[in-house]
Amino acid sequence: LLTNKYTRDNARLPKGPRKTLFQTYLADDRFVRLQTTLDDVAARHAGSTPAAVALSWCRAKGTVPIAGARTLAQAKQNLAALDFDLAPDELAALDRAADPLP
Repeated sequence: LLTNKYTRDNARLPKGPRKTLFQTYLADDRFVRLQTTLDDVAARHAGSTPAAVALSWCRAKGTVPIAGARTLAQAKQNLAALDFDLAPDELAALDRAADPLP
């Protein structure tokens, strides 16, 4: 979900139990604000994606994200998260956007 592969505008949700979970999050304006913030931060880093920003955000929080990739292009996007660090204002914006989420 943090990759912005699935959005309110994208009707092609995964099948099975993930579909129900994704529908719940995508119906929540608070989650959509987080997706928008990921997009905004990605736009500040040339060639970056929301997926790379999400991974970089996790790294900045001291976690070890486990990124899944089904294609070579996705793997390259994930690796791009190692090419930049988020600025303090970007981290703060992401934290603020995520704070109200359950």
